[in-house]
Amino acid sequence: MPLFSRLLVTGLVFLRLSVAAVDTLVCVIEVRDNPLDNCGLSVPAIHEIRLGDSLWVTAGVREWPGTTESGAYSAISAWIGFNERNVSPGDSGWKWIQATYLEDEEGWDLYTLNIGRELSRVDTFYYISRFCLPDSVFHYGGWSLAGGGFWDGIDYLSGRVVVEDTSTAIAPRIGLPTRFRLYPAYPNPFNPVTIIRLDLPEEDFCMLRVFDIRGHQIAILEQNILPPGAYRYTVNGHGWPSGVYLIRAETRRQTQTIKAILLK
Repeated sequence: MPLFSRLLVTGLVFLRLSVAAVDTLVCVIEVRDNPLDNCGLSVPAIHEIRLGDSLWVTAGVREWPGTTESGAYSAISAWIGFNERNVSPGDSGWKWIQATYLEDEEGWDLYTLNIGRELSRVDTFYYISRFCLPDSVFHYGGWSLAGGGFWDGIDYLSGRVVVEDTSTAIAPRIGLPTRFRLYPAYPNPFNPVTIIRLDLPEEDFCMLRVFDIRGHQIAILEQNILPPGAYRYTVNGHGWPSGVYLIRAETRRQTQTIKAILLK
């Protein structure tokens, strides 16, 4: 089975607009006379690594009407980009690094990059692929449980990697969780980094946000459709004032909130 879904796009395509339950607007991407058949990220695209570990990200692209020969299609340029924020690829903060051709897989040109060596601190990062033909606009690739496709922030999403410090890493657990649960922050109090664990028993849309004690949103740690599993997130309070912070996890049906104290 190839790593990427088969989504054929021709002519004019409008991807739908979605507004989340809070003040977050999901970007609309218009694909006009698209010269690429498809592009995307390999699956799975959610990772946890220790600071300094390698993490090789793979992305794929097909030129319209499809690359039929083995080997890299020389006219395509490929990048992997990462950002501390889960935002549209057109927003600021993305760092783009040229990816290296890997192999041909059933007409897909696969490119790879060791993104782990680019992530130099403990934090949560989001990443996507970017491709371009000469005299053409950039096209961005995301992922879904069914495979990769053109990034739209709705069905095809950014990948996510949590970079953890070995001193605060928590031993992994075996098996899928049986209930929705947001665990206490560890360590707590913290300065400036703490780890948040979240259990998700079934596939669901999930938001994980940080608020100050007055209810002002400080950070969005997660805003994606996630498969069932046990997740860990790094909260980095660098630049935040000392005080009590609320960390809230929300799915379509459930909400849980915990408190964490930042002491500097």
